[in-house]
Amino acid sequence: MDDFYTIGHASKFVQPKAKRIESSQEGSIENVVLKNPDGSKVLIAYNHGNSNEELIVSDQGNFFSYSLPEGAAATFVWNS
Repeated sequence: MDDFYTIGHASKFVQPKAKRIESSQEGSIENVVLKNPDGSKVLIAYNHGNSNEELIVSDQGNFFSYSLPEGAAATFVWNS
């Protein structure tokens, strides 16, 4: 059932014909970054660890950070 909610959540932000441009696993955070046809970028991150983890995102000289709770997923959308 979790997969159903994950797909539903992602479909709100990832546009048809989006391209995966990055994916990685840093510690307990797995993530993927996609570029939508309109140029916006979408980061979907999941913390499969047992504690909060700091997520730091850097893109073209800009950055943001977020404390991702254990077992949580988060989605970020931005234009670069």
